[in-house]
Amino acid sequence: MPLTDVIAALDAAYPPQLAHDWDSVGLVCGDPDE
Repeated sequence: MPLTDVIAALDAAYPPQLAHDWDSVGLVCGDPDE
């Protein structure tokens, strides 16, 4: 399973726009194409 699929599932379950200003949202390290 590509990392992009995992990111999409997490974004669907936990929408990034609902994060607080101090939350680190998104991929911190790694290559989404792997």
